[in-house]
Amino acid sequence: MPAPPPWVIRETAETRTGAGVAVGVAVAVAVAVAVAVAVAVAVAVGVAVAVAVGVGLGVGEAATLQALGKKTLVTPMSSR
Repeated sequence: MPAPPPWVIRETAETRTGAGVAVGVAVAVAVAVAVAVAVAVAVAVGVAVAVAVGVGLGVGEAATLQALGKKTLVTPMSSR
């Protein structure tokens, strides 16, 4: 089989390079989106945990205050 003309070889190489670049860009975008989603999920989980801890502390403080019969755990400066 005779060798193809040079223009066929050049066009094939250019097409493959373009396809490779397109795949590379697509992978980069997919990774960036995955990282962004992971960060968003991590932030959401962090906020949820912070809220849960805050609520837990508030409930615990309220229960402690009720058990002690006080309105606040901190003694005001005016009463010292």
